[in-house]
Amino acid sequence: MSRATFGIAALACAAVLLPGCGDGGPFASGPVLRGEWGGEGAVLRASEDPARLDFGCVVGLVRGGIRLDDDGFFARRGAVSLNGPLGPDVHPATFSGRVTGRRMTMNVQLAPGGPEIVFGPLTLERDRPGSLPLCTAG
Repeated sequence: MSRATFGIAALACAAVLLPGCGDGGPFASGPVLRGEWGGEGAVLRASEDPARLDFGCVVGLVRGGIRLDDDGFFARRGAVSLNGPLGPDVHPATFSGRVTGRRMTMNVQLAPGGPEIVFGPLTLERDRPGSLPLCTAG
């Protein structure tokens, strides 16, 4: 198994094992967001399980996908690796925002108990290629 594959597998496991980041909640009743979404410094690959968000040199996973309410809002728990897929610095996080047509605005907030960090707002567009920085493993 390559280091990159191992890192993604470790992040996926952390999304299940860290308290409060494996169940996806709190909005779990709407349709699952699908497709490729891109923007300046961010790429979202939305699917049933897991949704993967790359932004900056951060990787985030949302188990169970991102589910929208009737007005296009979402708030889902997941996990982020602040050092990218090879880094050990994994934290539970909340992914929240709104989809309007083909545009999405999203914030990612690390869960209480860890560093007080909010990333965003990230602006993404469906079927748009995103741009990501070149990240190096330290």
